Amino acid sequence: MNVTPVRLLALDVLQAVTSGDDLDRILDRARGQLPEARDRSLLAELVKGTLQWQALYDHLIKQFSRRRSPREIRLVNILRLSLHQLVGLDGIPAYAAIHEAGQLCRSHASTRRFVPFVNGLLQSVQRSFQTAAGDRRERLAALLGDTGADPAEALAVRESLPAWLIRRWLARWGEEATVAICRFQNEPFPVTCHVLPGVSQQVALDLMAEAGHECSAGRGPRSLVLTGKPDQTELTRLLEDFPFLIVQDESVQDATGWLLRGVSGTWLDMCAAPGGKTAHLACGLPEATCAVAMDTRPGRVQLLCQTLKRIEQVRVNVLLADGKRPPLGRNSLDVVLLDGPCSGTGVLRHHPDGRWRLEPGDLQGHGRDLVALGLSAGELLRPGGYLLYATCSLEAEENEDVVAELIARTGDLQPAADEDGRWQRVWLPGQLGGDGFFAARLRKMG
Repeated sequence: MNVTPVRLLALDVLQAVTSGDDLDRILDRARGQLPEARDRSLLAELVKGTLQWQALYDHLIKQFSRRRSPREIRLVNILRLSLHQLVGLDGIPAYAAIHEAGQLCRSHASTRRFVPFVNGLLQSVQRSFQTAAGDRRERLAALLGDTGADPAEALAVRESLPAWLIRRWLARWGEEATVAICRFQNEPFPVTCHVLPGVSQQVALDLMAEAGHECSAGRGPRSLVLTGKPDQTELTRLLEDFPFLIVQDESVQDATGWLLRGVSGTWLDMCAAPGGKTAHLACGLPEATCAVAMDTRPGRVQLLCQTLKRIEQVRVNVLLADGKRPPLGRNSLDVVLLDGPCSGTGVLRHHPDGRWRLEPGDLQGHGRDLVALGLSAGELLRPGGYLLYATCSLEAEENEDVVAELIARTGDLQPAADEDGRWQRVWLPGQLGGDGFFAARLRKMG
């Protein structure tokens, strides 16, 4: 019995993630066992693609199963992984995907007896997929068959997202916008970088081209989009060579620029890791006599320090501390940026496992934490100071509701409108070609 190392590792990672382990940590460890860059890339695609399209593949398993859908999680993951190779990827021969599925079954006592079942199901899917007309999306739609009368349930299967989340979006954004959001969450995403002040966009493009890196100008005046998809090792090397770059989505670049408009003075980035917005603050407020970046976990603080060292922002003081109990004086700062912990529903395309970890009750819990952080941030501000609030969430419980509660409970935090009268904004996924984001500007009166 021989199973290719890539597929065996992919199944191991899927098993670990299904059991609750962190995807990035487990995947990075598995990548380290593969010497070839091509195999490392394939492993990441197999794992992330399988997780991303999990609901769609589960529907296919149910649709093509001649018996009750399997419950043995290892068997389910073998089927999901194999279906992703059959209908989700180009370049993998069907016979290879089906043969490897059988070998994966034989590799474990709990799944050996299911080899005929797996082989039959996959053969049936492959025949139907080959004979269907149209592009990949149309052929998959033909395979899915009846997805139910409930629009949210049907969209949840087609776009592989939780139905409860889609219902929320339908109620808030309407059908057209929700379909666009769902489709965007499944699109491949490029690596987008922000060019820090001191180097222009055009100079950055020229320097990258001279070094043999293909990239293009993004939508923003300081945005670059890398051609291709470098792996983590390649990207780390590139950023070390070009310290004026930070990896940052275009919506986040736009939102951060808007938040920082017209602010100045001493500042704190309250939940700072990995450091992209800290870099914005450091470069956008270079005259600040006090600059502090803070996070709660040692690993994230280490990542923050690495970012600041790479971009040569050594003047920023880094603290390992909890924003709810910051070791800073009351009324001591002019600006606090709170980009707090949230559900991340605006960035699900980056976290294929995240869509399945979320529960409706999580939103209220995050909202309570964000209110607590916001109240703490307000106490740190001097009168006239700014609280810059942000999340990568699309949910009111983590955004508008939090801001409204901060205004109601403090009495001295008030909306700080821009020249167009806007003091809070939502960037829907895909709106600027980037992720979903929320931002609000509040000013401390008195």
